[in-house]
Amino acid sequence: MGQFLAKVSLLREQKKVTEQYLVDAVSCTDAETLVYNELSVSEELKVVSVSESNYDNVVCNDEAETFFAAKVSYITENEITGTEKRENANVLIQSDSFGNAYNTLLEQYKNSMADYVIKSVSETKILGYIKQD
Repeated sequence: MGQFLAKVSLLREQKKVTEQYLVDAVSCTDAETLVYNELSVSEELKVVSVSESNYDNVVCNDEAETFFAAKVSYITENEITGTEKRENANVLIQSDSFGNAYNTLLEQYKNSMADYVIKSVSETKILGYIKQD
């Protein structure tokens, strides 16, 4: 399964709007089908684009409505050369505030064996996470 970012055009309160959703699916076609099944609230619904997302992990909190993107760098050291290597991971966090998103991220990584640095946390335009049942 992969994570896909779907941009959707639809009518909300008599206005045409474009919204973004993250979709957990096996392919772009599957993601598009899931979006139509989940959001079939309007006859004007149109999936504008579906592309692979760069999120490595998604942390959901169904009580929150806002999604935050976090960039985390894992720090490893080559034992032979002694050089430091950093590998980035992108995490999507559903939270009600920036502070709670940051704390959720800390909680996710508190038992990590690897050293890490939280490089950034920022609010996204993603309005929902659509998963297969």
